[in-house]
Amino acid sequence: TYYVGRKELIEQIIGYIDGNREAKVIQLKSRSGVGKSSTLALLANKLEDKNYNVEIHDVRDIKSILDVYSIIYRFTGVDKMPQDFLEVEEAIKELAQNGKTNILIVDQFESTFFRPDIFQAYEDIATIISKLGSNIYFCLARKNDQITTYDNTFISLQRLNALSQNYELRDFSIEESKLLLERINENAD
Repeated sequence: TYYVGRKELIEQIIGYIDGNREAKVIQLKSRSGVGKSSTLALLANKLEDKNYNVEIHDVRDIKSILDVYSIIYRFTGVDKMPQDFLEVEEAIKELAQNGKTNILIVDQFESTFFRPDIFQAYEDIATIISKLGSNIYFCLARKNDQITTYDNTFISLQRLNALSQNYELRDFSIEESKLLLERINENAD
């Protein structure tokens, strides 16, 4: 209701997906508090309006690898929940046959930096999707302004970055800030 601005960025991302581009991993990066979560929610709605299969979730809700398997189960619609990454790969391959465009959207991705097992699971999913080169995209949003304290002997963004098309979510312009405040004030009753 109150979302303003970023229209060009959202159109770029949708255009990228519609163009069936080679890189199947999309990263949306910004500093803290700029609106990544809101942008992802609006992006998901616009993609669903195009009848695309969209799964969006906040990675902070993922407590174990079983939760990752559950996300893949829900996203792919396979008959039974995967029990390991061979089954995850099979589920994703099966999804590629559905004739639709499919987008797995992950918010707060930087939360995985403190959980090497969860980070590895998502990196493996991104790699599977990239290798397929089909109609499936993996879109993640993460902060790029925090000095992270993760142990880089366990976590490296090198492979993920190499697979990705990157977009930056910039701060609101002055005009966008004014419009947002106006919309909020109009609906504050």
